[in-house]
Amino acid sequence: IHLIECRIGFWIQRKRLGFCLPTHSISTSPPMDDTGKMHMEATPAQHESRKKQCKVDPTLVSSETDDSDASENKRNQERRALKELKAFKELKALKKLKKLKEKQKYKKQKKIIKELNNRVDVLTEAVEKLEKSQVVQETSLKVEEKECCFESEGAGSKNPQTIFVKGFDCSFPREEIRSTLIKHFSSCGEVVTVFIPFHCKTGSPLGFAFINMVEYPHKALKLDGSCLQGQRLLVTMALNRDEYIGYEHHDGCKRCRNAIMKRRLKLFHESFRMRIRLDTCTDPGEIEQ
Repeated sequence: IHLIECRIGFWIQRKRLGFCLPTHSISTSPPMDDTGKMHMEATPAQHESRKKQCKVDPTLVSSETDDSDASENKRNQERRALKELKAFKELKALKKLKKLKEKQKYKKQKKIIKELNNRVDVLTEAVEKLEKSQVVQETSLKVEEKECCFESEGAGSKNPQTIFVKGFDCSFPREEIRSTLIKHFSSCGEVVTVFIPFHCKTGSPLGFAFINMVEYPHKALKLDGSCLQGQRLLVTMALNRDEYIGYEHHDGCKRCRNAIMKRRLKLFHESFRMRIRLDTCTDPGEIEQ
């Protein structure tokens, strides 16, 4: 480096003094004067004077080197700044891409949530419709499964000692009619059962009733023609009436037939057993018992 600096300074000094060509570009031929004559070599004193004149100014060399270093530093700084800008732009672009992806994901999620909500609404509507239809079916079944006349309590209590009553007011509920009949016939003895036949679909009474007494049912026949709630009663033995066998104009249900068949089979079995007992009994005392 020192040698290069010396050469640069020497070249600058030579330029100042009027030498256009550098030392290495000078031809090897001997120097010539202006007149064209051969120039004699310089003496040592001349060489020393020339050396003194050609001394390099270190300030100039240092300033030039400083300028070159500063320019290199500036270039390096510019390169670093460009790299940083590129990196910053890339980071910005990556952030934008991430934001766009997040927005797209959010939009997709929103769409999915909306679709799910719509499906849930459709399903809830379907469930509500099903519940309503089930309620309607249950109510219809309940309507269909109303109390059957021949399956109700007291339907099979008819016997040869049963009393037939007709003429009472049918506008009241069956329970009220039953309680009023019990009160009315309790003067003749203890009442066991009161069966009031009714229409299965509507539940309204047919207009007559069958009453069973504990004992002495013929006493109840005295109440024939008596008044109950402003109406005259017809009181007879049930065996003398057609209603003992069947009901006319009865609006029955599907279960009535099965109930009647079961009751008839039961009566048949009971009567068959009674016959077998009578056939097997030889003692007249046992038959009476």
